[in-house]
Amino acid sequence: KKRGRKGRIEDIALQRIERLFELADADARGNKMKERSRRSDRYVQLARKIGMRYRVQIPHHLKMRICNGCYAFLVPGENARIRLRGDYITTTCLRCGKQMDDLIKDLGNREWGFISLNFTAEHTENAEAPENTEQRLKQS
Repeated sequence: KKRGRKGRIEDIALQRIERLFELADADARGNKMKERSRRSDRYVQLARKIGMRYRVQIPHHLKMRICNGCYAFLVPGENARIRLRGDYITTTCLRCGKQMDDLIKDLGNREWGFISLNFTAEHTENAEAPENTEQRLKQS
């Protein structure tokens, strides 16, 4: 019986965390920069507290939207720079300068907040070579 109750509590905590990130995202698209950063950062702070209190991990695709240095809510182009470097996505927080790397292969088909990554092994291994594509275009 206790196990079931704990599971329900964890589900509710995850739902609250996801809702706080939705609010942070909506707020980041809306208000002026100063208000936006304060309120979005507060939502992230609350989400982290909920996760720690109920021992629930923040889902990976949401965790990538938080700076590991200053815990700011990252908005690409405003306070974050996103770069693809080889097999890694590098996110740089423009507030504190912290760089965070994430392996693209580990992401699989997961969505990453604002970039949808659909990399699979078959896409990369079975891709046609450029010369085959050119020959096929000449034939048609």
